[in-house]
Amino acid sequence: MLYIALPIHWKEAGLTSLVEVGILLSANRFIRLPLSPLISWLYTKLSIRGGLVAAIFIAGTTTFLYGYAQSFWFWLLLRCIWGMLGSIRFKAS
Repeated sequence: MLYIALPIHWKEAGLTSLVEVGILLSANRFIRLPLSPLISWLYTKLSIRGGLVAAIFIAGTTTFLYGYAQSFWFWLLLRCIWGMLGSIRFKAS
């Protein structure tokens, strides 16, 4: 939904320009590259089920917090966490 709503309603989200929207929408992709080796190592220590349960809990929390994000830096933090969760989910499947 962010790919549709954020470029249209970026002012209501507390952003100051469309450049910030572009950075936010690509941040989760860029965070996956450096975190993938770390996630792979983490899965050698944890079970797949434990990783997925953690990912689901954190995904729900970040999705909930999108409703409260009113600054670029908070949005960026949430999008980076979401990218990390993408690494966890793709590694587990």
